[in-house]
Amino acid sequence: MEIKMIWMVMATMEYKKPTLELTIEDFMHPVGFQVSYVNQVPHAKQCEVLMSPQKNKVIVCGRRAGKSQMIGGELIRGAMLPQVITKKSMSKQIVIAPTYKQTMIVYTKITEVMQHAGVYDDIAKEIKSPHPQIVFKTGSLIDFGSADNPTSLRGEAYDRVFLDEGEFIKEDAMAAIRPLIYDTGAPMWITTTPYKKNFVWEFWKRGLAGDEDWGSFNYCYLDNPYITDEGKKEIEKDILEWGKDSLYVQAEIFGNYVNNTDCYFDMEDVTFCVVKDCDHGEPHPKKMYVAGVDCAGMGEDKSVCVVLEIDPVKQEKRIIEMRWLDKNKPRELVVMLQDLDNKYNFERLYIDKTGLGEGPADWIGMEIGEHKVEDIRFSIVSKMDMYSNLKMWIQKREMRMVGGEMTEVPAIMLPDNKLLLKEMMELRYERMPNKTIKIYHPDGDKYHDDFVDALALACLWLKEEEVTEYDAFIR
Repeated sequence: MEIKMIWMVMATMEYKKPTLELTIEDFMHPVGFQVSYVNQVPHAKQCEVLMSPQKNKVIVCGRRAGKSQMIGGELIRGAMLPQVITKKSMSKQIVIAPTYKQTMIVYTKITEVMQHAGVYDDIAKEIKSPHPQIVFKTGSLIDFGSADNPTSLRGEAYDRVFLDEGEFIKEDAMAAIRPLIYDTGAPMWITTTPYKKNFVWEFWKRGLAGDEDWGSFNYCYLDNPYITDEGKKEIEKDILEWGKDSLYVQAEIFGNYVNNTDCYFDMEDVTFCVVKDCDHGEPHPKKMYVAGVDCAGMGEDKSVCVVLEIDPVKQEKRIIEMRWLDKNKPRELVVMLQDLDNKYNFERLYIDKTGLGEGPADWIGMEIGEHKVEDIRFSIVSKMDMYSNLKMWIQKREMRMVGGEMTEVPAIMLPDNKLLLKEMMELRYERMPNKTIKIYHPDGDKYHDDFVDALALACLWLKEEEVTEYDAFIR
C-alpha cells in the first residue's frame, strides 16, 4: 500500500494508534513524522493539510478542530528535519500570534507534545524571556513573536513563518511580518478563526480559486475523531445557547466565514476587550462606580444591571459586576439595585425609563437618592448617541507597560460573559434616510439586547461631548 493510503487509513481508524514498521522515508513524510516521532495520528482533514503540495496554507478552523496539535507537530518536524524546509543544516521558524499570551500557547503545546512522545531531550534549551525561543539539538530554532509589538519582529529572516489566529493580526503588524519571508522565500502557514475578512481572507480566496502557491483548508470539531465526549457536550451546549445560525457559532465553532458587514460592533474589537475574571465583584474604596440598568419589557427579556468601575489613579475602566433578573419584576429589581448601591455607592445610575421601565426608574430614585439616578428614554436618536459612545470605547486602545514592554491594551475591560458577548456580536445597524442610524437586534426569541443596553447606559458616564454618531465608524 502506498504511503498516502497508509496515512489515510490510519487517520480514519477507531482511534487506536496502529503499530507499524517505519522506514526513514516514512519518517521524512509529513504525516509519517507525526506518527513516528511525536506519536500522534493526524485525522483525515489534518492529513489533507500536511500532504498538500501548496507552499503556503490557510487553515480556517472552529474550536476543538485539532489545529494546534497538528501545527505543533509540523513545527517540530521543521526543526528536527531542517532539510524539509531549507538547504541549510539548521532551520529558523517563527510563530506569530496577536498577543504574547497567545503565542505562548503554541510554545507550550510544542514542549508538551515532545514530553508526551518521550523526545523532549532533543530540545537543547528553552528561553521564555524576554524573547521566547526553543532551540533544538539539531541547531534549529523556533522563535515566538507577538503582533501587538511589531517592532520586535523586524530584522530577521526565517525559513518558515506561522501566523496563529491570523484574522486578529492587524495590517500594520503585517508590514513588519512580510519582510521576514522576503530573503528566503519562506512558506507561510496561517491558522485562524474566521471572525473578520482581512488579509487572511484574501489569501483564503486565492487558495479556493486554485492558486498553485496557496492551499485553503476548513474543518471543525465534527471532523476531529479525538475530541472527548465532554468536549463535544461543551460545544453542543454552546450551540444550543447561542443558536446554530448565530455569528458566534458559525465562526467560532464551525469555522465558517460569515457576512457581518451590518454588525454594529467588530468582533475583533469586542474580543480584544474581554479580560477573564475582570468581573470579580470586589469594590475598592478609592475607585468610582457607575451603573447602567435596562428594565425588562415583555416576553423573555431580562432586567440587567451592569456596574462600571473607574480607577482614577491607573486610568483603568472595567465591568466589575453584572446582575440580572428574568422577566419584568419591578420590586425585585429595586431591591437588587439597592443592594448594589449599598455595595458600591454609585456615583450615577443610568436607567432605561422606556415603557415598563418607568415605574422602577422613579422608585429607585426615591430609595437611593434622586441625585444619583438619571433616567433615559430610548429612541432611535438616544440609542444612536449612547451606542456610538460605547463603540468608541470598545475600539479605543491604550499603551501600558506589561511585562516590561509597552503593550496595547483595551480602554475598557469586558467580562467573558456569553450573554453579553452574544448580544454584542449579534447587534445590527442600518443607516436611515434622515441620516440617523437605527441600531437593533435580529427578529426572533433568541435575540435580545438587555445586557448590551445596560452596558451602553453605564458607559454614558464616559461620554465625551465632542463624540458624534459618525466618530465610532472612523478607524
